[in-house]
Amino acid sequence: MADTADLSERGLLDEVDALRRHQLETGVQLLRLVSEFARQHGAGRVDPVNARLPGRERAVQLGGEGTPWVAEFACSVLAARLGLSAYARVPAGRRSARPRIPAAGALDTGPGPGGQ
Repeated sequence: MADTADLSERGLLDEVDALRRHQLETGVQLLRLVSEFARQHGAGRVDPVNARLPGRERAVQLGGEGTPWVAEFACSVLAARLGLSAYARVPAGRRSARPRIPAAGALDTGPGPGGQ
């Protein structure tokens, strides 16, 4: 990118367009990676017997109805990598993005425990 002081109005706006497009593409890639991480750390990875013990990992549903269940501790690992608080609500999968991003409907991660 050229020095911004050397850019015309059109040049500045062209740079804004290019960066915004790159930002959107990066966001889509990040959504895919987060969704795959959630899929790989689904409820099936949680031992249902151990989950009943205090302090043990359990399956949680972080999004609204219809979002997949995920292994509770995976959320903290992912949040740390994203530079978020361990208490941040990271989308549990692409289903929670469906209302906000219409194309995300094709990125379903499957049901949670008991077919939920």
